[in-house]
Amino acid sequence: MSSAVYHDRKMLKWLPFQSLPEQGKSMRRLREKRELRPKPTLSADRLEALQRALEAALESGASLSLIVHESGRERVVKGTVSDADFTARRLRVGMEWVNADDVIDAI
Repeated sequence: MSSAVYHDRKMLKWLPFQSLPEQGKSMRRLREKRELRPKPTLSADRLEALQRALEAALESGASLSLIVHESGRERVVKGTVSDADFTARRLRVGMEWVNADDVIDAI
């Protein structure tokens, strides 16, 4: 008996599932939805430490990186905290405004 070597066709094997444009769009939406993550719950200690770090960065003008959770995804915002709008609960980091409630970590 000869042992045949299996040659994987990689993505070619999935092309029939995207034969109709609607199927491709629907599969893309499913993949995107599957990648969404719920916002992590921060402990009271972690929230206090995060608040102290943000206040210190605002006072000193130090540059930092914030991990922001928006719409099920996390992204990193880098820059100097130059302004804070306490009534709207948002921070100006670099050239953009970030919702303070969406910040989950400061590096």
